[in-house]
Amino acid sequence: MVFCSYLLRAWTNIQQEERKIIRLMREQEQSCLFTAGVPSGVPLLKGTPSKCPYLPDRTCMVEYFAAEHFSEDVYEKMFVAGWRRCGQVFYRNVCPGCNDCTPIRIPVSDFKPNRSQRRALRRNMDLACTISPLSFEEEDYELFARYSQERHGSSQKEEDYYFFLASSPIPAMVIRWRLNEKLLGVAWVDLLPDSLSSCYFAFDTDYQARSLGVNSIMKQLELCRIWGKRWLQLGFYVPGCRKMNYKTRYKPCELAGKGEWRQFHS
Repeated sequence: MVFCSYLLRAWTNIQQEERKIIRLMREQEQSCLFTAGVPSGVPLLKGTPSKCPYLPDRTCMVEYFAAEHFSEDVYEKMFVAGWRRCGQVFYRNVCPGCNDCTPIRIPVSDFKPNRSQRRALRRNMDLACTISPLSFEEEDYELFARYSQERHGSSQKEEDYYFFLASSPIPAMVIRWRLNEKLLGVAWVDLLPDSLSSCYFAFDTDYQARSLGVNSIMKQLELCRIWGKRWLQLGFYVPGCRKMNYKTRYKPCELAGKGEWRQFHS
């Protein structure tokens, strides 16, 4: 959350004429070539060094560009080079002396749930699950804001939420889980040619014992199988960061390094 607030400030400070320069049209992106993992012709901006949100005593720095429209096919090819999306900003880490943020994905056809993951599914069978195209909904924002405050001590305004999750230059969807009429969890997910990409998940912390986050990933894996997607993208795995360790519990999983994916061995 600290990191995305930084990107929000950076995007807000880009002047109108600069936005026109970095605004990419879908027709142009379809023929993008890559140089060092970057679509050719895309002007990159570089952020200022800041405190790393994952590891103590580390410095975080990103390079990024913004787009109101972007090709989901091109974006999917950028994962292996360390790119991710936050709203309309695409970024990758270029931290001084550190490259620990590693892209991670689950090969859907090979995934085998463990006992606790199966238990989380059974525990949440009473929840109603719905899927909708990405849009701004007040109840989603309210859940996100409560979750951010209670779990991360971070106060989030509506504009922060809209920038971070409710705006996207590529196709995206929202998955919601309800107990009767009460909203318990929301997942924001990108739809890509061969993948689903898990962007974020927020839940009602009064129901933490339900393992709603595990249930969310299991649902996304199910949707991958139904829709014929080969991978579920989970963002970054950061060795040494306890809050990122859960991602390697979905096995087998693959990590990106030196321009290729390789199986993770714990």
